[in-house]
Amino acid sequence: MKYIMLKRNLGSVIHYCPIMFPNEAVHAQVAEALLGGPLEKYEVHSAGDYSPIDGQCSGSSDTLGKQSDIEDTRRVQLCDYGGCFE
Repeated sequence: MKYIMLKRNLGSVIHYCPIMFPNEAVHAQVAEALLGGPLEKYEVHSAGDYSPIDGQCSGSSDTLGKQSDIEDTRRVQLCDYGGCFE
């Protein structure tokens, strides 16, 4: 699977929103669709590959020019799919 980690600065708190999707989709196209609509107030923080087997985030996205962030695995694990706050 692939993933994009979106973030939004809410003043003293940063809200992260992980988006997982199949390998057939392109990072940049998924990001464009989401940021042009329902998540327009967010920005792309990081992107890469997500392994559902071990729950790890790694790699990068050539189309977005973003790397996986070392904290992304933890953010995904803590996410209730409403996003996670830090």
